[in-house]
Amino acid sequence: MSINWSSKTIDKAKVIESYNKIYLESNRLLEMPSFYLWVLNRLKIKPGCSLLDIATGFGTLPYLAEEYDVKAIGTDISLQAIKRAKKLGEKFFVCDGEALPFPESSFDYATNLGSLEHFLNPSKGIREICRVLKPNGGAAIFLPNSYYLIDIFRNVLLKGYGPSHNQSIERFATINEWGDLIEENGLSIIKIYRYNMLFPRSRGDWKYLKGKPKRLIASLLAPLIPKNLSYSFLYICGKIIT
Repeated sequence: MSINWSSKTIDKAKVIESYNKIYLESNRLLEMPSFYLWVLNRLKIKPGCSLLDIATGFGTLPYLAEEYDVKAIGTDISLQAIKRAKKLGEKFFVCDGEALPFPESSFDYATNLGSLEHFLNPSKGIREICRVLKPNGGAAIFLPNSYYLIDIFRNVLLKGYGPSHNQSIERFATINEWGDLIEENGLSIIKIYRYNMLFPRSRGDWKYLKGKPKRLIASLLAPLIPKNLSYSFLYICGKIIT
């Protein structure tokens, strides 16, 4: 595999500093409310179960998961992210997704949305998800495509540059390259969903999209985009039992 999954050239302290700065100054890593509900529905969470949201950011997913009667916890490497998440509740903690402070088989579900690609070592992150999942647990991992059709026209064709999310560490890969990495590190892929922005479904969504016309246009174009050229992919996974 030609992709360099592990990054040893960037100091983790600098990565933490960069995310503290982002969460202190902006909301740009926040998604619309319907996105988090879309993930929870595809994970098929059951009432009374436990969920760990790794790299929780603003804490939206654990907050919404509690509406399903799920005991949810959120963790993030950024103290500023956790400070903002705590506005929604107290079950948010600072910790590293590559070294989670939980015993084996602690959670029924684990989620990592748009963050694993920014880990120093994504393989460690996947192994940690696998470790803390119960034997019959489920995981949802959301990852970006290196060949998003709109990016090919908007960036590659017109500007000669590939995709960027403007973060310290960035990785983009194809649907099967991400899939291989996930399965090489202890998770079995049950289903892959394509994601090309959701059309707004609530007042909260419309409020989120205010001032973001490109996202709204992308949601309208979503039905025309082939699966392998989608913006991102949601991998619903189970733990490989050996």
